[in-house]
Amino acid sequence: MTQKASLQRQPKFELLRILAILLISFMHGIKDAYLSPLELNNIAHMMVNAVGNMGVTCFVLLSGYFSIRFRPSKFIKLWSVILAYSVIIFAVDTALAHTPLASKEFVKGLITALTPITSNTWWFVSSYVIVFMLSPLLNKASASMSRRQFQYLLAVLLIFYSLAPTFLFHSMSNEPNGKCTQNMILAYLIGRYIALHGAPDWLQRHAGKWFLCCSLLIFAIDYALHSPYHFAKDNNLLVIIGATSLFLTFCNTRMSLPHMGNAVCKAATYTFPFYLLNWWLISRLDFQYVAHTTDYLFLPLFLLVQAELVAITFIVESLLRPLIKRPVKTLGDFADRKLHPLLSEIY
Repeated sequence: MTQKASLQRQPKFELLRILAILLISFMHGIKDAYLSPLELNNIAHMMVNAVGNMGVTCFVLLSGYFSIRFRPSKFIKLWSVILAYSVIIFAVDTALAHTPLASKEFVKGLITALTPITSNTWWFVSSYVIVFMLSPLLNKASASMSRRQFQYLLAVLLIFYSLAPTFLFHSMSNEPNGKCTQNMILAYLIGRYIALHGAPDWLQRHAGKWFLCCSLLIFAIDYALHSPYHFAKDNNLLVIIGATSLFLTFCNTRMSLPHMGNAVCKAATYTFPFYLLNWWLISRLDFQYVAHTTDYLFLPLFLLVQAELVAITFIVESLLRPLIKRPVKTLGDFADRKLHPLLSEIY
C-alpha cells in the first residue's frame, strides 16, 4: 500500500508531535518512582518508560516522512534557538550558584554553553543537527533507490542497530540505551520509506494493535525483570516497531480537528523549546513530588509539575521569539543569498 506524504503539515501529525514530546517529558520526570514501595507508582513508572522512548523515534519519523528541506536560513534558525536556550540555562545556573566570573568553572561553562551542539549538551539535538545537515543527501539517496534497494538498506541498518542490541545486547554505539546518531538516521530513513513506498500491509492495516502489543510486551518484560530500561531503549526493535505503529495509526486516522487545527499547529511549534528546557526544569521542580514516591500524592503532583513545565516553556518562548526573530531572519536571508550558489547542487 503506497502512502504519499503531503508537504503540508496536518493537525493530526502536529498532535502526534505534541504527544511525542509529552511522552518524553513524562519519561524524564517519573524516574524517581523506580522501585517505589507503592506498587501503583512503580507500575506507572514502568508503563511510562514502555512508551516514552517511542516519542523520540516518532519525532524523527515525522521529519523523515515529510522530509527535511535544508537551507542555510533554516539551519541558522535552528542553531539560534539551541544557542539561546543554552545561554539562558547557563546564565540562570551561574546566577543561582553565584559562580565567580573569573573562575575556571565559569569559563568552562561559558564555552560549553556557546557550543551546545558539539558539546552534546542535548544528545537528541546534536544528533538531529547532524541528520538535518545530511538530509539533502539522505533525501536524494532515498528518492534514487529502488524499493528493493531501500529495503536492503533498512534491513542492514536494522540488523546491526536494532536486532543485535535487542536480542544479543550488543550495542553498536558507546551509549547503552541506543541514543545515537545512527539510530536517528535509521528512523529518518524509515519515515522516508513510508512516504515513498508505503508501510508493509501487515503493519499498516493493524497499526494500532501492533502499537498496543509492543507497549504491553516492553512493559511486561521490564516489569518482570525489575528493569525499566531493559527493553525500553531507542534501539530496541519493539520500540522502533511500536513508534512506527503509533505513527501509522495517526496516518490512518481521518482526524481533521476543524475547530482546533490552528491551535494544535501553533502549540506544536513549542515542542522543541519544551524539549530544550525539559531536563533542566525537571531538575529544578521535581522536589515538589519526589518526596511522595511512596504515597498516592506522587502521580497528581507529578502531573501538576508537568503542567508547570508547559506553562514555563510557553512564557519563556513567547518572550524569546520577538527578541531573536528579526536578527535571525536577517542573518538567514543573508546566508541564503551567499551560500545558495555553493549549496544548490547539494539540496
